[in-house]
Amino acid sequence: MPKLHNRPPKYCKMNGQAVVHYHGRLHYLGRHGTPESKTAYARFVAEIQANPNPAVFMSSGEKHVTMRELTAAYLDYAESNINPTDYGHCNVIVQDFLGKLYGDNTPVDDFKPRCLKLVRDEMIQSRRFCWRIVNSYTRRIVAMFAWGVEHDLVLETTWRALKRANRKTKISPSQAARDKARATKSATRYGELYDHRSYRQAIIHAITKGNKVLPEERKIPHWFRIR
Repeated sequence: MPKLHNRPPKYCKMNGQAVVHYHGRLHYLGRHGTPESKTAYARFVAEIQANPNPAVFMSSGEKHVTMRELTAAYLDYAESNINPTDYGHCNVIVQDFLGKLYGDNTPVDDFKPRCLKLVRDEMIQSRRFCWRIVNSYTRRIVAMFAWGVEHDLVLETTWRALKRANRKTKISPSQAARDKARATKSATRYGELYDHRSYRQAIIHAITKGNKVLPEERKIPHWFRIR
């Protein structure tokens, strides 16, 4: 059977997104199955049929994978492949920080280490997270780019540059003083009101009093032993 040289690229689905592969590049068309993505696919096919030369087609309006497309594809993957808690963290990173600073058409390969530092500084200035969470979120961004490399969305050199640049955020003097103050305090909240024995007695008294009014099947067990 003769090879069809003029056959258009297929309308494919990847992590909920409509994509086409054309001469070694991946082009996003939007969410798979929507009328908008099918319209974009028809326009894409019409453009390459009008000018089938890939060099000419890519030179004037070369379509890179953007940060918006990468984060959308990664969130689709994360929603169905990781636990809801981790997905919530990824959603915070994308919606509150990456989307705010690079939610436009910034190509993923233009996201340099200085961009990662800018996002990390934005997390610190928001005063929403401790330094451990900031470092964790920064590692999650680098992991998202590693996932992009695996799915041919990001150049490996971009991911390796971010990986080398990712260093733990230094603790500020105020954070160090806060951690030192916490370390000197009692590990339990009741320490200021009770000593160890009095706290146990208070718990036993509360459980015993509660068990007097509870039915047998709902009574609260306890395992404190008074020495």
